[in-house]
Amino acid sequence: MHPRYSLRKWASVGDRILPANHPLHYNEIAMAKNRDSFAKFLLNSTDTIKELIFVYLVIIAFCSVLFSYFETIALKDAIWMSFVTATTTGYGDFFPKTTGGRVVGVFLMHSVVFVVAPLLIYRFIDAIDQNDYTHEEQEYVKHRQDWIVRQLEIQTGQKYVPEDKS
Repeated sequence: MHPRYSLRKWASVGDRILPANHPLHYNEIAMAKNRDSFAKFLLNSTDTIKELIFVYLVIIAFCSVLFSYFETIALKDAIWMSFVTATTTGYGDFFPKTTGGRVVGVFLMHSVVFVVAPLLIYRFIDAIDQNDYTHEEQEYVKHRQDWIVRQLEIQTGQKYVPEDKS
């Protein structure tokens, strides 16, 4: 294997980017033993949009190196090919001709379309539609509202009847 594609070199780069206790650290991936723990790992490691974009770029980089290796094209062209394939655009200027390149292309298309994109959409919706109150806070507000209604009933001597909004 060519020294610039050494996994040991990339592992040391990962150590500098992410601390050892970060959920995306490469040791955590090795510890995911079955599908359920891997799914849990994936959800926990993509808590923020930044982490999800990082995962997307790692997939692009990984597939770019594989495209460059299998298709014997320059790395910059392989990066372009990876982005075009990941977005399912397919301009036609580069396409995989070898079996290895086609397998990488299928993996890239499916991983981005069926894993990264739905997680990214979910995280965007989650960021927009955040419930500002915890369950305990909501229960407290309901309790206080009931107390206020009881106090008003005592003060006015009238039973509170909610309006029909239909």
